[in-house]
Amino acid sequence: MEIASVRSEKKMNKFKDPEFMSSFIDKYREMRNLWEVKHNLYYNKQVKKAMLEKLLGFVKTRIPEADMKFLKTKIGILRNMYRKEHNKI
Repeated sequence: MEIASVRSEKKMNKFKDPEFMSSFIDKYREMRNLWEVKHNLYYNKQVKKAMLEKLLGFVKTRIPEADMKFLKTKIGILRNMYRKEHNKI
């Protein structure tokens, strides 16, 4: 159990690197159909999955052991952080 938490912590540290985080957010922002509800491809599951696979490929350049669950978790965290900050204003 302890080994899994160490691995997870290493993944988190790589993901939290400011340079990587900035480029990840830029890539995510370019893929409008993943976050813009009014985008005509937002509800198209095949296109959404293909875009997530592309984004996962980018993440794997930095974190080779990343998988789709890891990516979706990180996107969810980023969206929640954005929403909380946006609601403060």
